[in-house]
Amino acid sequence: MKSLFNIGILYKSMRLYNEMMKPLAKKYDCSSTMIDMLLFLGNNPEYKFAKDIVEVRGIKANLVSMNLEKLVDRGFVRVFASRKRN
Repeated sequence: MKSLFNIGILYKSMRLYNEMMKPLAKKYDCSSTMIDMLLFLGNNPEYKFAKDIVEVRGIKANLVSMNLEKLVDRGFVRVFASRKRN
């Protein structure tokens, strides 16, 4: 029963987070995924690669790619070529 309680708290927290991000997304005409990616990158400077967003944040690769392109077009992030990492 305890695990169901924890899942309920997690679900409610995620819903609250999404509701709180809506005004920010609207203000900057961004999707919730774009806001989520920006916050992730800003709060976790050790993660610098799109692959990190996919692995750590759990956003599908195609959504990361599509939204990253939009963020670049709007000047929110810059993308640089990098050497292959291990």
